[in-house]
Amino acid sequence: MKKEKEFKHMLEKKTDKIPAKAFLCAVGVCAATAVTMKCMHRKNAGMMVGHFIAPIMLLGLLHKVEKQERMMKLHKFHKRPKRQSDCGCR
Repeated sequence: MKKEKEFKHMLEKKTDKIPAKAFLCAVGVCAATAVTMKCMHRKNAGMMVGHFIAPIMLLGLLHKVEKQERMMKLHKFHKRPKRQSDCGCR
């Protein structure tokens, strides 16, 4: 359990430096490369490149979820007090 937390923390630190669009672009490039290789009759190489799509998408998803969790924690500590006009009172 401790090793899993350490691994997750390490992944979060590494993926935090990468913008979210980079993951999407990497998935697109992998998919395009896999299709191109299959069209060039290099089926095995295309399959190998195609297998990179799922792990990259999972890293991107982890990145997005982690960023949202961080933003939610930040908003919990920095809530604005309600003004009278916000609650409908006069």
